[in-house]
Amino acid sequence: MPEPVNSFVPPIYPRGSNYWPPTNFTVKDDRFIIAPTGSSGTLYTVTKIGENYPTQECKNDLPPGGKIHLVCGGLGSGFVFNEATLRFQQFYGFGFIVGDSAENTPAITIGKCSAIP
Repeated sequence: MPEPVNSFVPPIYPRGSNYWPPTNFTVKDDRFIIAPTGSSGTLYTVTKIGENYPTQECKNDLPPGGKIHLVCGGLGSGFVFNEATLRFQQFYGFGFIVGDSAENTPAITIGKCSAIP
């Protein structure tokens, strides 16, 4: 029987413990800028404030000119944003699949964005 899964709770693998206990991270200072790239209205970047380069490159799933719905990511990480709800979700998943290292912890961050008039 599979072990239960903890949703939206990033784990840290303590050395020698043989399990991933739930852990809450403080992410209140994490801020992202979602910006269009080019004039097509379909491509966007997501950059964490304080970083020099985007963490994600995204494509808008909805027709240009309306609200945006971004699904970004690739191998082991991603970012999803819905302009209608102003909610986002970012995840990093490599930590669990590559081994039991406390330095490479899987995480899910969720939040709500501020609208810019």
